Amino acid sequence: MLLDLKQAINVFKNLSNRPVPTLARFLDTSPITIASKWNILDVEHTKKVHFEQTFFSTQENSFISSPPTEVDYTSRVYSPSSKQSALLLNKKVSGEDEQSFEIWNEIGLKKVYNVKKFDHGKVHPPSAYIGSIRFSPDGKHILYIAEKKQKEEKNPYVDNEDDKSRKNFEFQESFGEQMGSFKQTVLCILNIETGECKIVDVLPSAVTIGIAEWNLDNKSVICIAWKTLPYKLGLIYCPMRCNCVYSINLDENRADLLFEDENLCTLFPRITKEKIYCLQSKTGGEHCRTARLAEIDIKSKSLRVIVDVVDQPHNNGFPGLSPYVVPPSRCFSKNGDQLHLSSLWGCDEALLSINLQTRSVKRIPAPEGFSSVSVLDVRDDVLLCICSAMNQIPVLGICRVEDNEWSLINPPKPLNFTVERKTFKAKFEGKSFAPKEFNGLLVKPENFDSKSTPLILSNHGGPHSCFTTAYREVTAALAISGFGVLEVNYRGSLGQGENSIRSLPGLCGKQDVLDIKQALDEVLKEDGFNKEKLLVMGGSHGGFLTVHLIGQFPDLFKAAICRNPVINIATMVHSSDIPDWTFIETGYERFDFKNLGDPEVYKKMFECSPIKYVDNIRTPLLIALGEKDRRVPWRQGHELRRSLLARGACVKTLVYPDDCHPLDSADAQCDSFVQFYDWFYQHLQS
Repeated sequence: MLLDLKQAINVFKNLSNRPVPTLARFLDTSPITIASKWNILDVEHTKKVHFEQTFFSTQENSFISSPPTEVDYTSRVYSPSSKQSALLLNKKVSGEDEQSFEIWNEIGLKKVYNVKKFDHGKVHPPSAYIGSIRFSPDGKHILYIAEKKQKEEKNPYVDNEDDKSRKNFEFQESFGEQMGSFKQTVLCILNIETGECKIVDVLPSAVTIGIAEWNLDNKSVICIAWKTLPYKLGLIYCPMRCNCVYSINLDENRADLLFEDENLCTLFPRITKEKIYCLQSKTGGEHCRTARLAEIDIKSKSLRVIVDVVDQPHNNGFPGLSPYVVPPSRCFSKNGDQLHLSSLWGCDEALLSINLQTRSVKRIPAPEGFSSVSVLDVRDDVLLCICSAMNQIPVLGICRVEDNEWSLINPPKPLNFTVERKTFKAKFEGKSFAPKEFNGLLVKPENFDSKSTPLILSNHGGPHSCFTTAYREVTAALAISGFGVLEVNYRGSLGQGENSIRSLPGLCGKQDVLDIKQALDEVLKEDGFNKEKLLVMGGSHGGFLTVHLIGQFPDLFKAAICRNPVINIATMVHSSDIPDWTFIETGYERFDFKNLGDPEVYKKMFECSPIKYVDNIRTPLLIALGEKDRRVPWRQGHELRRSLLARGACVKTLVYPDDCHPLDSADAQCDSFVQFYDWFYQHLQS
């Protein structure tokens, strides 16, 4: 029985009120003490709430905790001993953004430093691509990444020589989507005792520093620097941009090139025993590839491959490493011979232990009842993880590597719906090396009825990403409210080896669409859903697929929803922050920075695009757009909207003015669930 809108809102509200862990770290392991950060979506007040909580293990292998404390800092990092921490805060002061560092020790607040007094611009919080905040091994300094300070210029209309009021209107290119303030960065070293901030600007002008890690000697820093010529391309979700690895000697103010290969992108450097361990994937091409684990010797600069790329996994075996999943900053075993990280494995985020000597990969089983595990911290051969499943709200879990024994902190009961894994033998042949199978996930509500239960076909974006068995709030809310949900990892998705990824470019709008349609047909036949109650939704490339499906199969679905959809690849070339995507997914092997396209290129792009089928579309369509989206600019959705209105089709458009590509603001999350649910509910009744 499908819940009405008011009942469904209560379901979503109850799920949103459940805290979800986002960060955690061991403060000690004997006994275990954990500092953690959690998020809640407060739908009543339309805001995201963040709080901290500390957990302490007891002799009975259970945990007691401190009361939750709401926090509003941007980032907290700990010293190696965990006895000090640094907070980066962003606040509005007299209407202007102001940043500061707070240094805390075991007694209390030790120092406060206003960033405005330093000779640089905005500090970037830690991230996968640009932004690091790290204590030095001795705990006396902090490194971080900030914007270079803009040169102040004299107003030519003023005689005062001390005047610096002239505004600079010269265009400065950023790194695109969600990184509009990331333009020209610099390494900074803060002495936490004296407050002295040293600007270390020693890299070549053709690169900009992204990620930095202290070397164990306290005197040098290992960093990843992104190449920026001839112009910058969008960086977020694109772990395949050209970069290089430097060692910066802080005493001599000198940068030494450790590794550079124009065909390899190096990510997530982690350092132990004079060696750097990092993920590397091929540059150019698809926006997420399978990665390899490499070792760079800091002294000799030699490189050794520990775990290579996997083209095709055998019998559901190891499919290679995913550069979408960031290893924890502390990831090594006590003796330094093992590296622990999570990676995509089929439909799961799997916990892996890699022996750096034998180069073997071991999968550590998830705790019973859970399927996806994301490791956050490693200390004394104990792993701290987030464990979840589609019907299990995320919890913190502790795994002892010695015996793979798990302890979970306050695990909740499973939610009332079922999840089935599906495997499909591909009917569309495609490229010669394309996998013969693909997978998916089928969610059924507790009171499934083949006649009355509606089925939502949900499409993921990318196209090179995937649906996993990790918990997703909206999917859970839909299932509890009475919907079935089918999620298909068509060929081109991650977690199935490199051949899966490479099989899709040039066949977008065909192979992915046919794989999804085949999966839907088989589920309808085997699981008995009502063909008159089919719905479809997706975002980004998933929106591209949604519009393809309602265009190629115009009488199949009762209603459709797309979020920030790719509609016309040809008109996206010069408006997206990743123009290379438009060429690669259309079937061109490499992106040429000089290639502005020509009529034949644009024709090929149009032929791949769902706008080609606009005359066929009869399915009621809801379009949700983020006005600040630089990945798939909102005008893509408006191009479809105008085309449908001109043809008398049923279309409704939502625009979230402050949202980027993910539509993940509190406003967008709270409003879109209501809008989406109501759209499907109303059109099922008609």
